[in-house]
Amino acid sequence: MTQNPDTGRRALLGAAAIMPLLTASSSPGAPPPSVGTGRIAGLIAVTDHGAVGDGIADDHAAITRAIAAARAQGGGTVILPHAGPWRVSAPIEIADDVTLTGTVQHTVVKQTGGDGDAVITGRDKARFRIANLTLIGTRPPGGRGAGGSACDGIALQGCSYFDIDTVRADYCRHGFRFRECFTFGVAQATALRCASYGFALSDGCTSFVLRNTTSWGCGGGWSIAGCAYGSLTGCACDLSDAGGKPGDPFGDSGGDYRRPAFIFDLSGSKGIAIIAPGCENCNSPWLYAEGTQATILSPFIFGMEAHTPDWRLIQLRGADSYSNVTIVNPFGFDAVANPAGAGTAILIENPQRQRLFLSGRWRVNAFDGGRAYPSKGLVVEGQQTLLDYTAVTMTPGGTRLLSPHPDDRASVTVEGLRKSLHLVRGGTGLFQLPVPAEGLFHLVAQGRCSMPGGATFAVLPRPGAPPARRWQETGSGIAIDEWFYLPPGGSQTGMLTIALQPGARVDLETLVMTCVEGQV
Repeated sequence: MTQNPDTGRRALLGAAAIMPLLTASSSPGAPPPSVGTGRIAGLIAVTDHGAVGDGIADDHAAITRAIAAARAQGGGTVILPHAGPWRVSAPIEIADDVTLTGTVQHTVVKQTGGDGDAVITGRDKARFRIANLTLIGTRPPGGRGAGGSACDGIALQGCSYFDIDTVRADYCRHGFRFRECFTFGVAQATALRCASYGFALSDGCTSFVLRNTTSWGCGGGWSIAGCAYGSLTGCACDLSDAGGKPGDPFGDSGGDYRRPAFIFDLSGSKGIAIIAPGCENCNSPWLYAEGTQATILSPFIFGMEAHTPDWRLIQLRGADSYSNVTIVNPFGFDAVANPAGAGTAILIENPQRQRLFLSGRWRVNAFDGGRAYPSKGLVVEGQQTLLDYTAVTMTPGGTRLLSPHPDDRASVTVEGLRKSLHLVRGGTGLFQLPVPAEGLFHLVAQGRCSMPGGATFAVLPRPGAPPARRWQETGSGIAIDEWFYLPPGGSQTGMLTIALQPGARVDLETLVMTCVEGQV
């Protein structure tokens, strides 16, 4: 995926897409071609209105006249009949019921006259189409930083019932930017080396489909903020680097790791489905959600690395908003690199309002510590309860903990409204619970010990093995709340152990252990 997309079959597809228009316009007796808006009209060549396409002359006025002529006849197709480049000194404004197209995707339109809003722009327009073009913005090649006042490739506001097909935006701020737009589609579109997001949707965009879109060497991938009812299918992000390693941008967007862009920023959006997205060799963090309802199916990640303490693979936040995000059947999360002290796999800042539902092989092996996974807000498919002595569900009587020595006692008692699990050393002071030898585990223990450091909790991958996880409080309080992972080790059974020092007694108000068994 990381090869330069300058060449490939998209150009051939673009050429094939325009051939019916050329054939229809030249065949005797053939009806004028349809422009996909319900209207029939002929082709209008920009060269007939004075455009040259030599990269020297300013073709903005001629292209504008051609679009106006198409609109005046009730709609039509405006064609740039050769590759160009077609130089424009100001944004080209699209019109209602007009198709603006090149002959192949590499028909180049280059803005050179300043930092206007975009190479192509439109406001409150409908039933139009933009196709088979490469748009070159005002950001210098090799530029660094957020792009300053560089123009966007396509910037539309308040537009509806339109399509963008086989278009590329190079060296822009955003490749494609949509605000307050509805009922539209983008297909076979690429943002190349843009300073910010390749695709930015905001301010209430609704009912949209993005299909086979690529963000290559940009600051981030797709920003979908405050939008609803949209889907992304087959989107690919390569070499995204806003949020990259300090002093070592991965692509050339010059991203600032202190103000990262994300592969997916879904802030404030509802009803979003992302299907089969790919992400290769990116420094930007992967997912940000705040007030979001979204599902991501079968995502693929390759060559991603945490590099600063503030880096997050997945981040959910929002003090005043609710998020429900589901990730199903991901591939490659376990290969995310995590140098010592760098980053967090999943951060859920407000678990009372944020929920992350996970299904499939989603764990990140490299992030295997207390900061790797949240203790709350994470809902994992297939999670089993191995042990639950919470204050609500404790029942007086025996426990499921094993006491190899008969003088060690474990019991549940009730004192008014307070229920506790009591562990008292009388012999070896060892209490055990068999657990699966492999899986993702969550252990919660809250209570007190009669002596500081008198209790040690540990998880063994197999009986008699050194502990894979060990907790020992230095004071009398016990407060454990951690996710951890046991990799396959050839054993069928692991062990949770609680060891007490001589004379120690432990009172636990909560002891819960859950497992997602057999994650491979």
